[in-house]
Amino acid sequence: MSELEKPHQGVGQVTAYFINNAQLTSLIIVGLAIFGLLAATLTPKEENPQIVVPAADVVLRYPGASAEVVEKTLITPVEAKLRELTGIDHIYSVAQASGGLITVQYEVGENWEDSLFKLQNHLFSHPELFPPGASYQVQPVIIDDVPIVTLTLTGADYSDDQLRRVGERLLEDLRSLPNTANLTLVGGHPRTIRVDLDPERLASYGLSPTQVAQRIAAENLQLPAGDVEVGSRQIRLEGGQRLASAEDVAAIQNQAGGLSQRCSQRAG
Repeated sequence: MSELEKPHQGVGQVTAYFINNAQLTSLIIVGLAIFGLLAATLTPKEENPQIVVPAADVVLRYPGASAEVVEKTLITPVEAKLRELTGIDHIYSVAQASGGLITVQYEVGENWEDSLFKLQNHLFSHPELFPPGASYQVQPVIIDDVPIVTLTLTGADYSDDQLRRVGERLLEDLRSLPNTANLTLVGGHPRTIRVDLDPERLASYGLSPTQVAQRIAAENLQLPAGDVEVGSRQIRLEGGQRLASAEDVAAIQNQAGGLSQRCSQRAG
């Protein structure tokens, strides 16, 4: 017998063994099938596996600044300083009028809490990065926050502004549903109130545009105050009130040099 025929002879012997022992072959096939079914049934499954990818958003606010000013005086220096941190994989940024956003993504496997603490501490240690009137807020990015339901509002006779108003009312109704987490509204043009300041009157009252912007922001707050269950319904309570009209803005009082003056404004 040649050397080339020996491997074929070995495979043939194994095959012949299983053919001659049909009961054993059947038991092995059934066992493998049962094992496969158990594995498919008992193996944990998730839409998003628990892969730790630390990331955070640095929300930048610079009231009154254009997108170009935000990019040059705020985003560029902050982004350069953040690159000094170790373990960073990517940094993304976007600038817009009166603010911007920097997304910091760390390498896979980095400790999530330590990465967030280092980022927050690094920014806190360098206040010189932020011009007068600028501020920041660090928000963690959690990959498990995936929407399970998306509702789309359409209407041929409605403008995007009107559809957004409908969406805002619908959003308030959905907040009353139990076991709901985050609800967000995307699209449409939100209503805006433009405040035109008179530089001469500001100077006479000793006010700066930043002070006026901070005062308006302080008045335009609506904070959660808890939930109340009434029967099978859950009512969400909120404190404060957001500014809804130009008259609301005009009624804001600003303190300067012992004088209380109304904000001079024109809505546009």
